[in-house]
Amino acid sequence: MSPSRRFLLLWLIAALNVSLGQVSVVISSFKQKRCLGWQIELFLACPIVTHIHVNWFEPNGPAPNNTSKISYDVLPDRISFRFFPRKFKTQAVFTTDVDVFTSCSALKFAYEIWMRNKMGVIAFHPRNLRTNGTEIWDEGYYHPYRHNTAYVTKGAVMHRKLFKFFFSREYEAARNLVDKHVTGEDMLFSFMMEIDPRVHGVQIACLEWKHACHVDCIQNSVLPLGLRTHSFRVSVLRQLFEMFGNPFIEYSGKEQYVWASDRDAEAASPVCRSINKVYGPNTPPCKEFCRNNPVCPEHST
Repeated sequence: MSPSRRFLLLWLIAALNVSLGQVSVVISSFKQKRCLGWQIELFLACPIVTHIHVNWFEPNGPAPNNTSKISYDVLPDRISFRFFPRKFKTQAVFTTDVDVFTSCSALKFAYEIWMRNKMGVIAFHPRNLRTNGTEIWDEGYYHPYRHNTAYVTKGAVMHRKLFKFFFSREYEAARNLVDKHVTGEDMLFSFMMEIDPRVHGVQIACLEWKHACHVDCIQNSVLPLGLRTHSFRVSVLRQLFEMFGNPFIEYSGKEQYVWASDRDAEAASPVCRSINKVYGPNTPPCKEFCRNNPVCPEHST
């Protein structure tokens, strides 16, 4: 091989590695434009974010124009399509709801863990799904930390291939189920992560309050989706167990988690503060988040 061709080959390999070596962010939003703006500002300022994809489900008006860093992906109005596979510029994808804020430092922390096991998932929100359709949302946050999965919709780093796995034919009936009830795509994704042998496990990363904040984003008197569809979740979860059986293994013990804080890692019974509850502006989580992040979602509950 000539020196010029060798140089060109090395340049192409380096360029490919750069393009695949960072994170694409996927944000799902519906009538939450204020928080969407804050999320975009936050991730545009994060050095490891290569591109931002917005799942555009807004019914009124066209999507904004795409830019070199932001794509507004106009998708069918079906909740499963938040995981619709597309041409991501990176291998790593971080997916989140628009009202769950995660700091750039936390994203870097999760990305570095993910790099050790690229077909695994690094998530912030543990859950314990039961065959009777119930769950205690904060059970995994406190001692003894019982959990059997994590909700990737509230912040998780994964390989882009998982979007393709989720849209494989074997999950078509289940996707139709969650689309019909407009809820449960988070639970279905948990089933897929356990069932598909190509997915190498889910690891929980526990953050400090300064790295997470769950914001009241709803505008125009629209009830949050969770409140509008919550009554269907028990039924949907039971039906998913009927479809797939019980693929989950319950874990407990703080050693199952990766703790972002050395203080928490050394404490006997720390609280995993990867919060899910909506907080007001004067509560510790959002106050700490705002003190430590240049883009702060000022809001009221």
